[in-house]
Amino acid sequence: MINEYIKSIQFSSLQHFATTTMAPLFEVGEVYHNPEHPAHALLLFDLASIPEQVVEWFMTESDIRHLVTRRDDVMEQKVLIFTSLVSDEIDNLRKLELCSSNSRPKPYDHTELQEVALDRNMMVKCDDMQMRLGGYTKGEEMFVMLPCTNATNSSYWLQDAINSIRRPDLLKIRLDPLIHEPVATFNPMMYKMQLYGTAFEWERIKNLTVLEQTQFVAEFPSSRDISRTDLIWKPIDDEIHFTCEEMPHKTAISGRGSRYFHAIFQKESGRLKHCDGAIRFYNEEEYDFRMEKHIKENEVTRVGTRVKVFQFDVPETELSTEPITHKQFMDLVTTFFVWNHDVLGYFNPSLS
Repeated sequence: MINEYIKSIQFSSLQHFATTTMAPLFEVGEVYHNPEHPAHALLLFDLASIPEQVVEWFMTESDIRHLVTRRDDVMEQKVLIFTSLVSDEIDNLRKLELCSSNSRPKPYDHTELQEVALDRNMMVKCDDMQMRLGGYTKGEEMFVMLPCTNATNSSYWLQDAINSIRRPDLLKIRLDPLIHEPVATFNPMMYKMQLYGTAFEWERIKNLTVLEQTQFVAEFPSSRDISRTDLIWKPIDDEIHFTCEEMPHKTAISGRGSRYFHAIFQKESGRLKHCDGAIRFYNEEEYDFRMEKHIKENEVTRVGTRVKVFQFDVPETELSTEPITHKQFMDLVTTFFVWNHDVLGYFNPSLS
């Protein structure tokens, strides 16, 4: 019954919250308390459409009830409730765009991107754009990389790791279908996080003769919405393949996919030849099938809808120059799986 009440809520201000660089967690309150904001009137209309039954449900049954009940004012309670609901709407909107069969989905229909070539994974070459703090510019418009979870800042530290490699000619990324704005007004939020790095134990890995598998079951509360993480190192001929996938809880799959990372190393030298990070969206049937198996089993790689976030490819002729070091590989993995403490601990045993 609560879903029927929620369906009656208006989202007239959705376009604003879906396209701004600020997450709804910060932006909804800002708009509500600023009568001069262009989206203020639309937000008030949306807040007024929230039925009393929805407020009562959020105060007693929802995951954020401890936040809602701290607010004495009904409108302030509705601000928190709307923040949660509009975040879900944005997640669904982004997922819909990413899974679209359109040959040129958003944001590639933008006038500044009309001449930019797309690969079969809907990624663009980074040397076709200009790397800037917080995003990528083309002409007078700023675009951002696709977030690797439904948290809009989940690719923030990954982008720093990518930009530190300084080889845009080897990199392709997927742009966020929702967020872009003129360079002149682009003002993203800055985040801070402590990161760690240790020497990569390649000597042990490169001597593997059979597949090595690992599985982590996430612990609450640090796991957020993570169920488990599967990880393998697989020797194939003269290469070593690394694959890691973080599976969300089933209750989260309507708004987010899994995070999936793949890398290929040249076995003799240990140099990185390829790596990519992707999101895999599952329906309930696909999710159940995937959770019955480990990532080592070949059939699971064909399940779900895959959306690549970034990809590096190093030509054979450049492997000797090692454009991507082991340290940079670890930075890519741990920032791609930001907030996954099992992956961080795996590459940094001192933190386990």
